[in-house]
Amino acid sequence: MNLVNIERTNNLKMVIDKAKKKRIDYLNKQQQKLPDPFNLYALAIELKEIDVKKTSRLFNELLNIHPDYCPTYFHAADFFATQGDFTKAESIYKKGIETIGKTKDGHALMELKNAYQNFLFDC
Repeated sequence: MNLVNIERTNNLKMVIDKAKKKRIDYLNKQQQKLPDPFNLYALAIELKEIDVKKTSRLFNELLNIHPDYCPTYFHAADFFATQGDFTKAESIYKKGIETIGKTKDGHALMELKNAYQNFLFDC
């Protein structure tokens, strides 16, 4: 990679980092104004590559306080698997399959079951 490409890559990374910081700041403000599972979920997604401890706390909060917020299960299980906590990830997949199964959302259920099968295959 030449110097021009390196500089462009660095500039792009700075722009992305600024945009990500703005989204995180916005979501924090929204959560303070009106606590909502979506804000916690979106914060966890934004922070998962930046702050592992806070992401873990947010996913745990979602799973414990908002267990019916179905989008959490896919990303929380993946996050904990990525962190090496395979037992917790498997537990989240199973709980998510049970929870989403009750909602009759066939598409979401199929996606989570597929993700769980991939998880089992990769372990």
